[in-house]
Amino acid sequence: MSKKIYTISVLVISFFLIVLLVIGFIIKLGLIPTNNVYNTDSSSNDQDGLSYPTFGAFLQKDANTILQYFDEKCSDNEYYDIYVKYNSISTSKKVSGFDVCQDLYEKKDKHGEITNNYTYAVCDVSFLNKSDKDCYIYLNCVNLAFEDTHEYLYSPRSFNSGGKSQPGSKSYFRVKLKQGKEENFKIVFIVSDNDLAQIKKQSLILVALAYIPPDASIPIISK
Repeated sequence: MSKKIYTISVLVISFFLIVLLVIGFIIKLGLIPTNNVYNTDSSSNDQDGLSYPTFGAFLQKDANTILQYFDEKCSDNEYYDIYVKYNSISTSKKVSGFDVCQDLYEKKDKHGEITNNYTYAVCDVSFLNKSDKDCYIYLNCVNLAFEDTHEYLYSPRSFNSGGKSQPGSKSYFRVKLKQGKEENFKIVFIVSDNDLAQIKKQSLILVALAYIPPDASIPIISK
């Protein structure tokens, strides 16, 4: 009986050793990504003077960072390094170079000019796909926030699509980032006039290429 137990134990141990060897071989071939949003340290890795949080970050004006993005629609299931920079913010009641969205709480005239106590806040944001393949992202990954709250207060309503799609449609915010090409977008928020002073003084954008709830653990990247 003891000899039978010994034989079974040897077989079980041998089986697990073979499994470990196979897994190691697969990782060595690169078939399993070892550096992705699920196992990368979320603290910053300084390269080229930039900070590299994994999932997302708050950005001050003129600040930049690199975020990791998983494009679920790509057949190769790869992760992409996306450079993001928050260039500027401007506010106006009038439309200027971006799509007019449907009324929600604001009221607009036939030209898209807001006529009640709300204002367009337009964030100029740059994206650069630093990976070796094209990918798609959703621009509604960008939200407008206040520096003293660590919470995003406004979600995007439209952007400068050039009339390629209709605001409110399912894939409206989906854009293609070509490998190695920088793209600038005007991402449009509609904000209460009561928040204008604070937005102009200390606005942030929260860029989250994978969903993360806004809280104090998300880094603020300064210029």
